[in-house]
Amino acid sequence: MVVMFIYLQRLSAISVMTTVQTKISNLEKCLRKMGSLLVSYSGGLDSAFLAVVANRTLGKNMLAVTSRSPALSTLDWRDAKTVASFFGFKHEVISIEETSDKRYVANPANRCYYCKSSLFKRLRQIAKKRKLKFMVDGANMDDLSDYRPGLKAAAESGVRHPLQECKFTKKDIRVAARLLKIPLADKPASPCLASRFPYGTPITAKQLRAIDVLEKKIRGLGFSDCRARIEARGIVRLEVPENELPLAAENKTRKSILTAARKANFNYAVLDLAGLRSGNLNLEINATSPQRRRDRRGKS
Repeated sequence: MVVMFIYLQRLSAISVMTTVQTKISNLEKCLRKMGSLLVSYSGGLDSAFLAVVANRTLGKNMLAVTSRSPALSTLDWRDAKTVASFFGFKHEVISIEETSDKRYVANPANRCYYCKSSLFKRLRQIAKKRKLKFMVDGANMDDLSDYRPGLKAAAESGVRHPLQECKFTKKDIRVAARLLKIPLADKPASPCLASRFPYGTPITAKQLRAIDVLEKKIRGLGFSDCRARIEARGIVRLEVPENELPLAAENKTRKSILTAARKANFNYAVLDLAGLRSGNLNLEINATSPQRRRDRRGKS
């Protein structure tokens, strides 16, 4: 029975590998047809995978551009530089101050729309100047199951989503990244730092920085991932993976977390016993799918 189980597992792994290799081939064909493109490159796994494949397919006819903004974490910024250097593709950096936009600062549920609209406007200017035919980003099939107002901004700006077009899920991307030896294959999801603010809570550059510093410190204590979410009255609610909650309860670690939170100017630090849940704040939004359909029609 054990031998049969192992055999079936290997067959399943081979099947997954074959499917992903086919998707990579389809992605290369898709990118090759585009001829030239600009990749919106955040330093997360999805856009890194897309940039690597675009580089090996189009070479000098691709450009990866990263927006160095207050909402970009130190971790993502480091990873963006590391992957670009490792694979040797063209990488440029622009500066966007989202906190200068009052609509963004107010942090409505469609905050991401304003952020992405500003970003894609700048990227369109760069693409036009460099005579690059298309703009693309790393949105994948899994993004269609969550509230993503940034997709509306992408549609309005003519941004294509090659990973969606070639049916890549997040799981597929991780397998593909291992095949291509991309060092971010196991990197957890990394939404921008603005996602730590509950909708309606004003966003400030100072608090974005505080969140970045605190999350970096907590990961340094041995946690594989972390979210430091802003709450009322100077409270920061910390989410770590559920299986790592015992580590947070250890006395030495607990004290280190509390010290880090106070240095980041939070009055109180509380631990969410439900564990880390990516996209947690979107649980507050009702009827996500109908909203997404309205966004695609441009009737938000």
